[in-house]
Parts: sequence; structure tokens; C-alpha cells
Amino acid sequence: MLEQEDYTHTQEEEEAIVGQEIARYRNIVLSACSSLGNLQPDEGDASDTQQAENKMRYVPSPDCQASLKDIKRYIQMDEQGEGKLVLQWLGEWQVLEKDIIPIFIINAKRLIKGPDDLALKTAVSCIELFVFLTWSMDSETDEVKMQFIRILRSYKRAFAKDDVVFCLLAVAVMYTKRGSALTDKEWMMVKGIMYVFRNILAIPDPLVAPAAGSLTAQVEVHDRLIAVLDKQLAIDFFLALASSSDQRRLKDLRPTLLDI
Repeated sequence: MLEQEDYTHTQEEEEAIVGQEIARYRNIVLSACSSLGNLQPDEGDASDTQQAENKMRYVPSPDCQASLKDIKRYIQMDEQGEGKLVLQWLGEWQVLEKDIIPIFIINAKRLIKGPDDLALKTAVSCIELFVFLTWSMDSETDEVKMQFIRILRSYKRAFAKDDVVFCLLAVAVMYTKRGSALTDKEWMMVKGIMYVFRNILAIPDPLVAPAAGSLTAQVEVHDRLIAVLDKQLAIDFFLALASSSDQRRLKDLRPTLLDI
């Protein structure tokens, strides 16, 4: 009897230790996310005081690039375990919607204006996280897929916006025009952007039941995404890339473009 009690106490102690370690690790990941940046009042036109008080803009922190790399590392470490805790936490905190997308848009606009090494590195880091966060869960267990389907659909909704699609396409078009002069990091950006489009288009929509208003709204996300892609001439760009035969790198993208 004592042996059974000792075993029970030992098991409970081990579970408590594991719980404490998970909580500590969660705080470490949260710290990296909190170091990405934040919303600050946009002073804008100083003559319009009321508008300036109500308008906010995202400001990346000086440690933004390092924090993006840390988050990527935590995701990669998470792949070695079970449950994908880091991906769950990132979805819970809406880090993609609130931080990573705004950071990408800011740096994409800088790249469009002209060469900027830091903006390129930061944008590439954002694209890498986009790919990780939107990757299909089809190979996972049914339990894991059910855990992440709502998160993935919220990501799809976040990408179904004009400014996001415009920046993704503008950067991809700008670099593909460089042809053979494209650097490895620039090519990584283009390839990652194509992966992102493939991933978000593949995220399944919910089945719609009669009079299911909320589900209908979720299905409309896919239609809105297609409409935004059409408006930004994304389909024409995809077709142009798929038909390119003069560049080896673009040939390598064909399987991804066919998936899109």
C-alpha cells in the first residue's frame, strides 16, 4: 500500500514539475513575442488633435529582428515534441495578426522604396514565420488538426486583405524582375511568398449548415481572399511565373504554383 502511495506521489510530483517547466517556457516565448513591437499613437497631422489621439500605428522594437529569429527557433524546437505548444500559444496570442503581419508590411514598403538590408532580413524572417504558421496540419493526428483548424482559419482571414496581399505581391514581383541577379536571400523571399499563398489557399473552410450565420461568414473569407488576389492581379502573376522557362529557379517553383 505504501509503495502504491509513493508511486502516486512521485507521479504527481513529476506532473507538477512538467507543468512548471511548460509555464516557464511559455513565459520565455511570450517575452520574445512582447519584444516584437507595439501600437503607439500616430501623431499624423498635428492640427487634427482628435484624429491623432484616435489613430494608432504599429512600431517595431529595436529587438524586433532578434525576436523574430527567437520565435522561429522556438517553433523548430517545438517540432521535436508533441502537442505543438508554441504554435498553440502563438495562435492564442494572435501574434501573426497583431505583430508579424504589421512588421512585414512596414519592411516590405521600405524594400519597395529601395534597397534596405535590414528591411530585407526582417521581411525574410516574417515570411519564414508565415510559412511555419500556415503550414498544413494534414499529416498530424485528428486531435491536433481539430486544435489548429480555428487558428488556421483566423490566419486565412488575416491574409485576405488588400494591403497584405499587395505587399506580398509587390515584393515578389520586384525581385522576380531581377532575374539572374537575384540573391539567395531575395530568392528565399520569393519562394516563401509562394509557399504562403499556397498554404492559406489550402486552409479548409467549414461546412455550412442551413441558417448557420457564423459559418457562412467564415466561408466568405475564402471568397474575399480570391477577390483580393484577383484585384491585385495575383492570378496573372502566378500564371506568368508558371510559364517561365528561362530561369532554373522559377522552374523549381512550378509544383508550388500548380498547388496554388
